[in-house]
Amino acid sequence: MRNQSLLITVSAVSLLLLMLMPMASAVELKVNASYDGSVGSEINTTWVPLRNSGGNLVTELQNNTYSGQTYSVETNFAGRYQKHYRGLITWDTSAIPDGATITSATVSVAGHDHEDQLGEFDFAIIDATPLDKSAYVAGDYGRTTFTRMAGDIPYGSFSNDGWNEFTLNPSGLTTISKTGLTTFMFTHSADVDNSSLTWANDSLSAFEIRGISYNYGEVIPFITINYNIPVVTPPVASFTTNETSGYVPLTVQFNDTSAGSSITQWNWSFGDGTPWYNTTSSGARNITHTYTTADTYIAKLMVTNASGSNTTNPGTTITVNAVPTSTMDKIGIFQNGLWYLDNNGNGAFDGADKAYSFGAPGWTNVTGDWNHDGKTEIGVTNGQQWYLDNDGSGTWNAGDRANSFGAVGWNPVMGKWT
Repeated sequence: MRNQSLLITVSAVSLLLLMLMPMASAVELKVNASYDGSVGSEINTTWVPLRNSGGNLVTELQNNTYSGQTYSVETNFAGRYQKHYRGLITWDTSAIPDGATITSATVSVAGHDHEDQLGEFDFAIIDATPLDKSAYVAGDYGRTTFTRMAGDIPYGSFSNDGWNEFTLNPSGLTTISKTGLTTFMFTHSADVDNSSLTWANDSLSAFEIRGISYNYGEVIPFITINYNIPVVTPPVASFTTNETSGYVPLTVQFNDTSAGSSITQWNWSFGDGTPWYNTTSSGARNITHTYTTADTYIAKLMVTNASGSNTTNPGTTITVNAVPTSTMDKIGIFQNGLWYLDNNGNGAFDGADKAYSFGAPGWTNVTGDWNHDGKTEIGVTNGQQWYLDNDGSGTWNAGDRANSFGAVGWNPVMGKWT
């Protein structure tokens, strides 16, 4: 892998921003060829018909792959050519993740020989669409648009005993498959450009490269691919509820407040052992759930976006209390802000009972369970202002409630309206 150093001068603020930005993960993948061969045409004709024919020759898995090899014929057939071969090589590139961005790639083939009797042509790599990328047929000879996948290697730069490398251009990078097999074709530049050859008696112009069967695989053609795996920002997972405490059975409305239009799946966990409730983007995002057992639960929401990344929020505590035990009511009296309550229920005022000063002359007494503790607490009202002994102490203090509801002179009523 070739590394380049880049010196950038930035301000302290800019450097901090760069450090905070999510960076894609860079990966280098080297893949050896899985299949190769040569496809050709033999019709004993002039160059253009030979080049443009459908093909009738195929050799596969040989030590050497003929790549742009053109043969002429005897003197009495001047200007005619016997056959022409193009090489094919296939790599399995399915290990590249579907979401990856390929940034560069190099195709490396080991040279064996090259001839120039018909002209010094360059070595070229072009597109190929064989019917079966792991079992070539003669007709694959014509299955190309002659689109260069990289710059040519000049004739004089081709190595007979070393590696010849093509750095793929954008067309070549696009050709690489992330899901299966990738195949390229190899030939000489006169074939790609459909330019004339210099005819010579019984001569050839050719490149031969090592095949995957040569020398027990020590010079198998390979492709080196560099790609980035993007860092996916997890979606936001949040919700609100209409209630976090109450008595069994407790029905809670969960309202999704997750941000981002990319969210495709909502998964609700209510914390009480029931299965996760799943809904897609086309379904409801507000969920109602009823708790049937008194306990403390942690409700959570997990959201997933189109890339498969998901986030679960920390959770919200849902407290479900048992229904208070019902007790028998007892008597008491109220006059001008004074309360006398028969606390022990024996019908007589004695040391076990309670006496409070809560209110003022002219106010009306009210009673009710103001704090959900299952007991009755006292209060007073003038029909508009309400003062309720919320903590049950019998005296007005910071733990009590003051409300304005109604109008002076109206009659108070109490009840469990919900």
